Amino acid sequence: MKISIRTLYMYAVSFISLFIVIISFISLVNLGLKVAFFKDSDFYPVSSYEKMLEDGSNVVVTEEEQLKEQMENVSRQRKRDLSQAIAQILVGLPVYLYHWTIIKKDSEKRHED
Repeated sequence: MKISIRTLYMYAVSFISLFIVIISFISLVNLGLKVAFFKDSDFYPVSSYEKMLEDGSNVVVTEEEQLKEQMENVSRQRKRDLSQAIAQILVGLPVYLYHWTIIKKDSEKRHED
């Protein structure tokens, strides 16, 4: 049995795109678990501290301010993670299906000959 470069290319692209789709689904499940069950998993302990402003004065940054900033950061990061996972699935899945369909057709042709 002879394997052509085209066949190797098709299998490689199929494997890589399927791998990307699987990793993206894992990311979606991870994100869903964090949102549904592990709400505090992205938050870190905070304590009040003093911060020096540009004019040389000091201001106290409270725990509440830090928690609010963390919540905003976590929300933005989760949105980025969600959009990235969805984009990877929307691109990877059709690429995989297209190449895998061609592989199946080529395989059926070889078996007919």
